[in-house]
Amino acid sequence: MAVGLLFILTEILIVPGAIVAGVLGITALGCSCVYAFIEFGSVPGTVVTVFNVAVTVVMMIYMIRSGIRRRMDISGTGRGARLFEDCGINVGDSGKALTGLTPHGMAEIGPGRVEVVSLEGTIDAGADVVVVLIEDGKIYVKPSEEEF
Repeated sequence: MAVGLLFILTEILIVPGAIVAGVLGITALGCSCVYAFIEFGSVPGTVVTVFNVAVTVVMMIYMIRSGIRRRMDISGTGRGARLFEDCGINVGDSGKALTGLTPHGMAEIGPGRVEVVSLEGTIDAGADVVVVLIEDGKIYVKPSEEEF
Protein backbone atom coordinates (compact mmCIF):
# COMPACT_ATOMS: atom_id res chain seq x y z
CA MET A 1 0.00 0.00 0.00
CA ALA A 2 2.79 2.38 0.92
CA VAL A 3 4.53 1.86 -2.43
CA GLY A 4 1.30 2.54 -4.28
CA LEU A 5 0.64 5.75 -2.38
CA LEU A 6 4.23 6.83 -2.90
CA PHE A 7 3.92 6.34 -6.67
CA ILE A 8 0.68 8.34 -6.76
CA LEU A 9 2.27 11.19 -4.79
CA THR A 10 5.21 11.09 -7.18
CA GLU A 11 2.84 11.41 -10.13
CA ILE A 12 1.06 14.39 -8.59
CA LEU A 13 4.03 16.30 -7.21
CA ILE A 14 7.13 15.40 -9.22
CA VAL A 15 6.24 14.18 -12.71
CA PRO A 16 2.69 15.34 -13.44
CA GLY A 17 1.45 14.16 -16.81
CA ALA A 18 3.93 11.32 -17.22
CA ILE A 19 1.22 8.78 -16.26
CA VAL A 20 3.73 5.96 -15.55
CA ALA A 21 4.03 6.66 -11.81
CA GLY A 22 0.25 7.00 -11.46
CA VAL A 23 -0.40 3.71 -13.25
CA LEU A 24 2.23 1.95 -11.12
CA GLY A 25 0.67 3.44 -7.98
CA ILE A 26 -2.85 2.31 -8.84
CA THR A 27 -1.53 -1.13 -9.82
CA ALA A 28 0.32 -1.45 -6.49
CA LEU A 29 -2.79 -0.45 -4.55
CA GLY A 30 -4.87 -2.97 -6.49
CA CYS A 31 -2.28 -5.70 -5.83
CA SER A 32 -2.31 -4.92 -2.11
CA CYS A 33 -6.10 -5.40 -2.09
CA VAL A 34 -5.88 -8.72 -3.95
CA TYR A 35 -3.05 -9.89 -1.68
CA ALA A 36 -5.07 -9.04 1.43
CA PHE A 37 -8.08 -11.01 0.14
CA ILE A 38 -5.98 -14.06 -0.81
CA GLU A 39 -3.75 -14.23 2.25
CA PHE A 40 -5.99 -12.97 5.05
CA GLY A 41 -9.60 -13.48 3.92
CA SER A 42 -12.56 -11.35 3.06
CA VAL A 43 -12.78 -9.14 6.17
CA PRO A 44 -9.14 -7.95 6.13
CA GLY A 45 -9.30 -7.69 2.34
CA THR A 46 -12.33 -5.45 2.58
CA VAL A 47 -10.64 -3.31 5.25
CA VAL A 48 -7.53 -2.88 3.10
CA THR A 49 -9.63 -2.01 0.05
CA VAL A 50 -11.72 0.57 1.93
CA PHE A 51 -8.54 2.04 3.47
CA ASN A 52 -6.83 2.30 0.06
CA VAL A 53 -9.83 4.01 -1.52
CA ALA A 54 -10.34 6.38 1.43
CA VAL A 55 -6.68 7.43 1.64
CA THR A 56 -6.49 7.95 -2.12
CA VAL A 57 -9.66 10.06 -2.19
CA VAL A 58 -8.56 12.16 0.79
CA MET A 59 -5.12 12.66 -0.78
CA MET A 60 -6.62 13.77 -4.10
CA ILE A 61 -9.08 16.16 -2.43
CA TYR A 62 -6.27 17.68 -0.36
CA MET A 63 -4.08 18.14 -3.44
CA ILE A 64 -6.86 19.79 -5.43
CA ARG A 65 -7.98 22.11 -2.62
CA SER A 66 -4.51 23.14 -1.53
CA GLY A 67 -3.45 24.03 -5.07
CA ILE A 68 -0.03 22.40 -4.61
CA ARG A 69 0.50 21.90 -8.34
CA ARG A 70 -0.31 25.54 -9.12
CA ARG A 71 2.10 26.80 -6.47
CA MET A 72 4.95 24.56 -7.58
CA ASP A 73 7.72 26.34 -9.39
CA ILE A 74 10.25 24.36 -11.37
CA SER A 75 13.00 26.94 -10.88
CA GLY A 76 12.55 27.13 -7.12
CA THR A 77 11.93 30.89 -7.08
CA GLY A 78 8.44 30.45 -5.65
CA ARG A 79 6.79 32.58 -8.33
CA GLY A 80 5.36 29.83 -10.52
CA ALA A 81 4.23 30.06 -14.11
CA ARG A 82 2.00 32.83 -15.34
CA LEU A 83 -0.97 32.38 -17.59
CA PHE A 84 -0.12 32.99 -21.22
CA GLU A 85 -2.72 35.78 -21.51
CA ASP A 86 -0.66 37.81 -19.04
CA CYS A 87 2.56 37.32 -21.01
CA GLY A 88 1.42 38.37 -24.47
CA ILE A 89 2.50 35.10 -26.11
CA ASN A 90 1.53 34.59 -29.75
CA VAL A 91 1.82 31.81 -32.33
CA GLY A 92 5.34 31.84 -33.78
CA ASP A 93 7.04 33.02 -30.58
CA SER A 94 10.05 30.98 -29.57
CA GLY A 95 11.51 30.02 -26.23
CA LYS A 96 13.30 27.29 -24.32
CA ALA A 97 11.91 24.23 -22.55
CA LEU A 98 12.71 24.48 -18.84
CA THR A 99 11.60 20.91 -18.11
CA GLY A 100 11.17 17.84 -20.24
CA LEU A 101 7.87 18.09 -22.11
CA THR A 102 6.19 14.67 -21.71
CA PRO A 103 3.94 16.12 -23.25
CA HIS A 104 3.23 18.72 -20.51
CA GLY A 105 5.94 20.84 -18.96
CA MET A 106 7.31 24.32 -18.41
CA ALA A 107 8.93 26.64 -20.93
CA GLU A 108 10.29 30.14 -20.89
CA ILE A 109 8.65 32.04 -23.71
CA GLY A 110 8.88 35.79 -23.89
CA PRO A 111 9.15 37.46 -20.50
CA GLY A 112 8.02 34.55 -18.33
CA ARG A 113 7.55 30.89 -17.56
CA VAL A 114 4.41 29.18 -18.83
CA GLU A 115 2.97 25.69 -18.89
CA VAL A 116 3.06 24.23 -22.39
CA VAL A 117 2.11 21.05 -24.23
CA SER A 118 4.31 19.35 -26.83
CA LEU A 119 2.65 18.51 -30.14
CA GLU A 120 5.42 16.18 -31.30
CA GLY A 121 6.11 13.68 -28.52
CA THR A 122 8.72 14.27 -25.85
CA ILE A 123 10.96 17.35 -25.91
CA ASP A 124 14.06 17.46 -23.71
CA ALA A 125 14.72 20.20 -21.19
CA GLY A 126 16.83 22.98 -22.67
CA ALA A 127 15.56 22.47 -26.22
CA ASP A 128 14.43 25.46 -28.26
CA VAL A 129 10.66 25.44 -28.89
CA VAL A 130 8.23 27.39 -31.06
CA VAL A 131 4.56 28.13 -30.25
CA VAL A 132 2.41 26.57 -32.97
CA LEU A 133 -1.08 26.78 -31.46
CA ILE A 134 -2.91 28.47 -28.60
CA GLU A 135 -6.26 26.82 -27.92
CA ASP A 136 -8.57 26.26 -24.93
CA GLY A 137 -6.18 27.96 -22.53
CA LYS A 138 -3.21 25.80 -23.57
CA ILE A 139 -0.03 26.65 -25.41
CA TYR A 140 1.12 23.97 -27.86
CA VAL A 141 4.76 23.91 -28.91
CA LYS A 142 7.08 21.93 -31.14
CA PRO A 143 10.88 21.83 -31.34
CA SER A 144 12.32 24.66 -33.39
CA GLU A 145 13.70 23.71 -36.80
CA GLU A 146 17.29 23.88 -35.51
CA GLU A 147 16.51 21.04 -33.05
CA PHE A 148 15.73 18.50 -35.79
